Amino acid sequence: MKYLILTTYLLSALFSELSTATNWQSEPAESELIYSVNFEQLPINGQFKEFSVDYIAQQQLRVEVNIASVDMSNSDINQAIRDVDWFDIKSHSQAVFLSDNIKAVGETEFIAEGQLQLKGISKPVSVPFSWQASAESVYMTGKLTLSRSDFSIGSPEWASGDQIGIDVSVSFAVKMLKHVSE
Repeated sequence: MKYLILTTYLLSALFSELSTATNWQSEPAESELIYSVNFEQLPINGQFKEFSVDYIAQQQLRVEVNIASVDMSNSDINQAIRDVDWFDIKSHSQAVFLSDNIKAVGETEFIAEGQLQLKGISKPVSVPFSWQASAESVYMTGKLTLSRSDFSIGSPEWASGDQIGIDVSVSFAVKMLKHVSE
């Protein structure tokens, strides 16, 4: 009888664990999504102030970015990059990266392969990231390079890359909070 009770308890605990999935969500106030592009051979930086990250460990990564939250610390530039030739915010207010293919490449290093939809264009993108836990928090950090021409950003006058570089360096440091869903 003792074994039957113990077996029932262990099976109950196992099914309870399988029915819940742990996921992680970004803490906006303590996260950043920044980018850098060269303007006449000098780097200029920008950031997206509003974005969210949802991560189910080694299963799915979803990033949503409010494109209207773009900020390059200059009101004239901020206005210009909202236009049709750049981000076209009126028609495409959100960018989304979705990956269901996350591979471990080290103990705390991963690559999320998925699709980035930006300005109405969807392209495959690989996002390398680190998962770093400390006693008080967990951070997802990473850096990648995107080609703005892949997403028709800066066209047609700025498409050549002569004044504004084609490569855009994107980096992120995201504080993640653990959530359990049933």
